[in-house]
Amino acid sequence: MPQADTIRELRLRLAEANETLAAIRSGAVDALVVHGPKGPQVFTLKGADHAYRLLVEAMSEGAATLDTRGRILYSNARLAEMLATPLEKVLGASFLDFVNVSARLAFSQYFKKACRRQASAEVILNTSRGQQLAVLLSSNPLQTGVRGVCLVVTDITIRKLAEESLTELARQVLLAQEQERQRVARELHDSVNQLLSTTRHRAQALASHLKGADRDSQLRLGELTELLERTMKEVRLISRNLRPSELDDLGLVPALTSLVEEVADRTGIRVTLSAPKHLPDLSAHLELTLYRIAQEALSNVEKHSGATSATITLEAERRFLSMTICDNGKSFPPSRLARKSGWGLLNMRERASHVGAALEIVPRPGKGTAIIFRISL
Repeated sequence: MPQADTIRELRLRLAEANETLAAIRSGAVDALVVHGPKGPQVFTLKGADHAYRLLVEAMSEGAATLDTRGRILYSNARLAEMLATPLEKVLGASFLDFVNVSARLAFSQYFKKACRRQASAEVILNTSRGQQLAVLLSSNPLQTGVRGVCLVVTDITIRKLAEESLTELARQVLLAQEQERQRVARELHDSVNQLLSTTRHRAQALASHLKGADRDSQLRLGELTELLERTMKEVRLISRNLRPSELDDLGLVPALTSLVEEVADRTGIRVTLSAPKHLPDLSAHLELTLYRIAQEALSNVEKHSGATSATITLEAERRFLSMTICDNGKSFPPSRLARKSGWGLLNMRERASHVGAALEIVPRPGKGTAIIFRISL
C-alpha cells in the first residue's frame, strides 16, 4: 500500500477513535459491546451514569436502549425481572430473541419505524420460564450522537386477559341469543302456527256449512279466514327472521336465497344473490354469522339507504371466503362513518370479529355503500 494511503487510513481511524472517546466522555454512550472469542460482551460505563438513571431504575415499566441492530445496550432491572432473566444475560442480547415467534415479523417492521420516529406496538414476549408476556412497546429514536432507540416496555397482560374475557362474554351472549331465537322460532312454527292453521280449517269448514246463511255472516267468516291467513304468514316471517329453517336443513345459499326473495317481495327493492355452485365446507357458526350479517345489511338498506337495488356476492378463492353486500342508495362521507354506524353496523362488526373475520364498510359517494366480509378458511 502506498505511504500516502496508509497515512490517510490511519488519520481516519484516529478521527473515529476521537469521536468515540468524545461520546464516552460526554455520557452519550451507556455501554460498549466488545466482540471476542466468547462472543459479544457488554461493558457498562460507570462514567456514563446520569441523574435520570435513578428515575429509570425506579420505574414500574421496563426500559432499554437498543442499537440500530436491536442489541440491548442498556436495560433497567425491571425489564430483566419481566423477562425472568438475569440482567447480565439481557445486556448484549438481541431484543428479538425475547420476542415470540408469532410476533417477530411485526416487531421487525415496528423497529424499523422506531429508528426513525416515535412509535408504539403491542407484541408478545417470551420469558425464560416459558411464559408469554403481552407488552406495549413505546419508543423514541436516540437524540444523541449514538444511533439507536430508547424503549419503554409496559406489561399489559392483565388488560389483554380482561379484553379476552369481555370478548368471550360477548360471544356467549350472542350464542345465548341465537339459542333463544331458535327456541322461540320452533315454538312459533310448531305451536302457534299449528293452532292458527287448525283455526283456519275450522273457519273454512264453518263457512261451507253456512252457505245458506245471510250474506253478512258469510262476509264476516271470509274476513276471519283472511285475517288468519295474514297472521299465519306474519308468524312464518317472524319465525324465519328469528331462525331460518333452511339454514339448518339446507345450508347457507338456500337460506340466503329465501332471504333475498322475502326482502324483494316485501320492499320492492330488487335484490340479487350471486354464489358459486360449490362452497367449501363451513361450520354452522360461520354460516349463521354470514346469514346474520346479510340479514342486517339488507335491513339497513331497507331502512336508511333509499336504494332500488342491492346485491349479495359470495366468493371462494383458495383459502379465503368473502361476502360483499352492495346497494345503489345514498351514502355518506367516510369521516362520518363511525358517527353514523349505529347498532346495526356495530353488531355486524362484532359478529365478524367473533369468527376471526374482517368486516369493511366502504362508502361510495353517489353509488351507495359496500359491506365486505372476508375470512381465511
